[in-house]
Amino acid sequence: MSTTVYSQLNIEATQYETLYNDPQFGMNSIKTMTWWVQASIEWADGVGAGPVYHAIVDHFALRQIDLSEEDMVTLIGPDANVTMQISTLNENFTASFGESLNSQNAAII
Repeated sequence: MSTTVYSQLNIEATQYETLYNDPQFGMNSIKTMTWWVQASIEWADGVGAGPVYHAIVDHFALRQIDLSEEDMVTLIGPDANVTMQISTLNENFTASFGESLNSQNAAII
């Protein structure tokens, strides 16, 4: 997570490190980033604070890191880095295969 993003969050520096490096919901590996990608997709699809969003927020609340809705918008909302990366991936997928990743007809092999 960049220091620019961190500076926009309402959490302490040590909490930022915990958030970033968390073994289940951290942002430091492809495996754990899948949670954030799914939360971003749910948000973009109009689900808003869906099940994955709540799982992330609840997980960190148990670790005394209270992620506000404002924090989550910074992390997964329309201007978030993860959302921009999903959009770029979707554009590349569409250009290569003619269908959006969001299409119900898209077959991912």
